[in-house]
Amino acid sequence: MLPRGGGGDGRLQHSSLSTDSAGGQAAPTEGHGRTLHTPWFFARVLLQLQTNEKVGPLKERVAGYVSDKDRYRWLGRVNENYGDLLRNKWFFHQFFGHREIPTPTYYGNYHHRRGRWIDGSRLCSGEDILAALDNSAVDALVIKPVVGSGGNKVMIFSDIIGGKLIDSSGRAWTAGELADALGKGDYIFEEWVEQHAELSALYPHSLNTVRITTLNDGEQALPWAAVLRVGTAKSGSVDNWGRGGLSVALDVQSGELGCGVVSVKHLAGLPESTTEHPDTGCEFAGRVLPNWQTVLDTVSRVAALVPGLPYIAWDVAITEDGCRIIEGNHRPDVNLLQVHGGLLTADKHVHWWQEHLPR
Repeated sequence: MLPRGGGGDGRLQHSSLSTDSAGGQAAPTEGHGRTLHTPWFFARVLLQLQTNEKVGPLKERVAGYVSDKDRYRWLGRVNENYGDLLRNKWFFHQFFGHREIPTPTYYGNYHHRRGRWIDGSRLCSGEDILAALDNSAVDALVIKPVVGSGGNKVMIFSDIIGGKLIDSSGRAWTAGELADALGKGDYIFEEWVEQHAELSALYPHSLNTVRITTLNDGEQALPWAAVLRVGTAKSGSVDNWGRGGLSVALDVQSGELGCGVVSVKHLAGLPESTTEHPDTGCEFAGRVLPNWQTVLDTVSRVAALVPGLPYIAWDVAITEDGCRIIEGNHRPDVNLLQVHGGLLTADKHVHWWQEHLPR
């Protein structure tokens, strides 16, 4: 049985695109059994009409999209029992980091009272940060809130010179200044991952990650859909689409890249697809990502470890020697995927929805 829609006819409703998790827009309202279409829906349809030569009937095209309603009411609940394993980055490191999964090296948890470096020493102040760095071989690091999304409050330090941390803008931070910025928050210190040269060529100022979703039917976990997220001058040192980065179409089977799109909230008009990076001019359409089979094998293996999380969106960095799972998302947005086309386009995907979504 399918999840019931607003009209009570038992059919999945695919009516509009979800907003980005950082965008803050509410799900569409309903009235008289109908789901109201958001501007995202119309922007998506118009973009498809402009860029896709095989334009079918509108009703058929819309039917392939996951709606805001389905995302918030159904898809958002499928991982509710085990979601903290992904939502909390400390839990993520403790679970996956001890199972021979390629993740960034965990250095420590900063907190003004209970913070600890990986060796058990305190990590609660600027002095503690300086001591930890002096007593380790760490020469670059990433700092993230233990709980957070959208790249918010992420700090990237690509070098540490003379006791000062150099961020992506070239600013040199003292350990005391960093502690003041972190305040009473709860943060993870982890390895700064160096990406593959081909990914750096697209845009060198951010870690450009693959967002790839997996579906677990209880017997196996398989990749569903994927895009490449690429940073821009707008997004700065992060690749998040909601902050102005590019979402580049990616064929999940072959690893071949297609066109890129910027989030509509960062544009004056409707989104337009591009085949090259707006800042570097690097052509990406038609490229095949390196180590793609390794990415597919890795996410399938990792997703199989957590059958209680049947739908996961992984952020994966491609490196010279393979890949790294940066993090997993238990309630991911779908708009950066669906800007390239609806997700419910194959019978096996629709079947998974029928069998595994809460009702």
